[in-house]
Amino acid sequence: ISFAIAQSTKLSVLESSVEDTFESTRIYPQELADTGHISLSQTEVSKMIGQLFIVRSSVNLESDMLSTPDFFWENDEWEPIYRHASKYLEIDTRVSVLNKRLEVLAGMLEMLKDQLEVRHATRLEWIIIWLIVAEVGLQVVWNILIHDIL
Repeated sequence: ISFAIAQSTKLSVLESSVEDTFESTRIYPQELADTGHISLSQTEVSKMIGQLFIVRSSVNLESDMLSTPDFFWENDEWEPIYRHASKYLEIDTRVSVLNKRLEVLAGMLEMLKDQLEVRHATRLEWIIIWLIVAEVGLQVVWNILIHDIL
């Protein structure tokens, strides 16, 4: 029973972390819809994506959330009790819901990242356009004024 309770407790901590992330990022899609841009930098969005990846890896890679702990390979008689406690605490269902929430958050953060990349690309395009205009202006000045003088 203690393994199931420990898994449930760790899952509760991860669920709380995902809920905090969800609450802190909830405003950005609405901000994008209202104003057409977001007030985050690419670095901030990248940090959020990194934090989300840490939680995702904690759920799916680092913990025993998705499998039966190794203890029960050696002690078969305790596994039915563990499975019953795990089912009672809805660990599999909670992990599934948590992964779906993580997918939604990942999609939202990816969309914000894409929006910031588009904004950056547009800024670079305008810089290039103004550099071309400056070059053409300098060529005109050179060919009309300075070239005739020399």
